[in-house]
Amino acid sequence: MGCPEVQDRPGSGYELEETPAPVPVEPCLGSRPWTLSGGLSMVLKNIKYALKNIPKERVTRLCPEVESPLSERFRGLQTLDKSKCIGCGICANTCPNSAIKIVKAPIAPGSEKKRWFPQIDIGHCLFCGLCIDQCPKGALSSGKEYCKGMVKWAHKDLLMTPEKLAREVDIQEGDER
Repeated sequence: MGCPEVQDRPGSGYELEETPAPVPVEPCLGSRPWTLSGGLSMVLKNIKYALKNIPKERVTRLCPEVESPLSERFRGLQTLDKSKCIGCGICANTCPNSAIKIVKAPIAPGSEKKRWFPQIDIGHCLFCGLCIDQCPKGALSSGKEYCKGMVKWAHKDLLMTPEKLAREVDIQEGDER
């Protein structure tokens, strides 16, 4: 709700410049002024809460020792089938975060011939799956990787080139640190 007495209200004729300085904080907060007893009671409340939680088991002990099985509906890192991709750009137009760009890339490793393929910036990707759903030829699919290739030192390393999407080169490429 804010502080109505010091708020700029367009059209009301009441501007912030007209308020005397300094503006008292207490009326804005809707509470009494800070006192030693009030501050002390707040500190004691926090200490009481901390002491109450000491005998409880640590949250980190609740973490599983083995990986949980992934759901059938899990959407992981995308994979590209270059033989099916026609370079239409529907995936790039559908992406809500504009994480996909269509770039020219070789049709196969070591080939001179190039075609248009999607390149995905994983740093901006929501993993919503719209690109996969809208692909008319089914060239994009969802993989089951959820960490491999996604944890990088620099944002530029999160760029999944068509070669990486097709798994022609190692996804971990560039992780020398």
